[in-house]
Amino acid sequence: MLRILPLMALGISVLFLTAYGAGIYPWTVCAVLFALSVANLAVYAKPRSTALFQKRRLTLPALYAALLIFIAIVLMPLPLSLSRLTGSLRFEQNTCVAETLEEAKALGIETPPLVTFSTSRSRAGTLRALLLLATLFGAWKLAQQLDPALRQLWLRGLIGLGSVVAVLGHLGKWVIPQGNTLWWAIPVPPVLPGPVGGFINPNHFAGFVALLAPVALAMGIADARQRRWGCMLTDIAGFTLMTVALLFSMSRGGVVAYVGGIGVLMLLVFLRSSKRVKAALVATVAAILCGATLLAIQQEQVRERLLSLRSPTTAASLQERIGAWKDAAGMLQCYPLLGVGPNAFYVTYPQHRTSSSRAARDFAENEYVQIMSETGVVGSTLLALFLFLLWQQSRRALSEAHDANGLHFAPACIGAVAAATTHALVDFPLHLPLYAITAATLAGCLWPQPGDPASTGTTRWPHGVAILIAALVLSLGEAIRLDSPSVLGGAAAPQITRAMVWAPTSALAWRRLCAKLSMGSSKAEQQLGERCLTQAAVYDPNNYPLWRRLGAVREALGDNRGANAAYRRVEALRDWIKLPVLPEED
Repeated sequence: MLRILPLMALGISVLFLTAYGAGIYPWTVCAVLFALSVANLAVYAKPRSTALFQKRRLTLPALYAALLIFIAIVLMPLPLSLSRLTGSLRFEQNTCVAETLEEAKALGIETPPLVTFSTSRSRAGTLRALLLLATLFGAWKLAQQLDPALRQLWLRGLIGLGSVVAVLGHLGKWVIPQGNTLWWAIPVPPVLPGPVGGFINPNHFAGFVALLAPVALAMGIADARQRRWGCMLTDIAGFTLMTVALLFSMSRGGVVAYVGGIGVLMLLVFLRSSKRVKAALVATVAAILCGATLLAIQQEQVRERLLSLRSPTTAASLQERIGAWKDAAGMLQCYPLLGVGPNAFYVTYPQHRTSSSRAARDFAENEYVQIMSETGVVGSTLLALFLFLLWQQSRRALSEAHDANGLHFAPACIGAVAAATTHALVDFPLHLPLYAITAATLAGCLWPQPGDPASTGTTRWPHGVAILIAALVLSLGEAIRLDSPSVLGGAAAPQITRAMVWAPTSALAWRRLCAKLSMGSSKAEQQLGERCLTQAAVYDPNNYPLWRRLGAVREALGDNRGANAAYRRVEALRDWIKLPVLPEED
């Protein structure tokens, strides 16, 4: 029973997330973290005694411990006076919040009884990042526990899952429109271009399919070598379904990930195969790609989308992404050592963006750029170490794959990891729990089992810590999403003031407090509301509707000079908008 427990825990967790929003709800990730941690503790085996002098080397558990320490530091709550240690810029932002809350409290607005500030500019976002990080480590560790036969079974299960997701996602987009629901059953807010299958975004759907396509192709190659023709046909059918669904998804980022994963896999096969195998592989992949492309271009929308890949550098979406990456560099200049905090991009990016587009940008759409801007020099160093460790372990898995099982699941996992690392260049797939957890299990299959001479051993403490993290996140309730527009949109004053403490640079929180104060009847409340809206404009200076609203608020207060200044800012951002010039007293 203990032998198959890791496989059962991983299978149930991935199926649960697939069926329920791919992990967009924090409570679902908490449930998965509990399950993975309990399973890890159940299969824990005390490591055998080792020699007194053992060669030390970088290990993933050690890197994970370093990440936990880093996140604990940036989450540590500090009183205002001690928050000066986090830097003058953060201290200035924190002071602004503290002074505003003092004024609000004097006006009868309920504020947090204890005001403390974290180094992170979004405590809720960083807590969610901590939750996902602990879940990824638990998934990686359970995958490492699988023996070769179970690893092969896990890969075949993922091929089946990818095939089913591909078919149902295609049906939901093109045949039986699912509207603003997941799997035709779970309602979600209307967001363009709309959900696909169990994913709220076609790019997420395409990324998940692109992640598993190399696994199907690698297993098909292995089954052909071992003359398991039935399994081979099943694998190739899964690969074909995923390829067709990917093209019909119209996700260019998914295509980039697919090319990266399949390209690396084919390179590995070419380096280790005979000419006959190479020719068969090229013919098979070319035939499937040509057939899928001919089928996809029958749809005009798909054809136009695919043709845009001929000149990707001129695409408007790529130009917008490149602009965001440059703006993110400005964040790194302001917060060089520790960054703005893991998963705090959303509440700090508006202050640094040069675009005046109304569309909100929650992510940099490049995982590497976002991690560097969010975690600074320290986090970037840890990221570089992780990528080095992953590359080193991939090489080791290939060189040590002497048996029939290892010869195919090592390339399969490396191809999938290559798809993930490539996709991360143009999107934010690792922020999607289902995708990230699946990728973590595929990476875990590259590591030797505990007890193997090449293994670095095992320990209990990460799984106990993980259970505490899940319990902490669950105990916070809605507070874990205090940086979310859907939560702050209908929040009461106590939630809004708490959100300001947890995310001092959140323009949305400042705007929401202004809206609450503007409902008051006293002049003092309205004046404080105007100052809150002014601060929101400082944190989102290129938001022209915000400046227009600020001008109207100032005009209502009789501050024509300030209103004109706000209106001039609107006209500078949108020259086609012409606003009246109000008379100003000398």
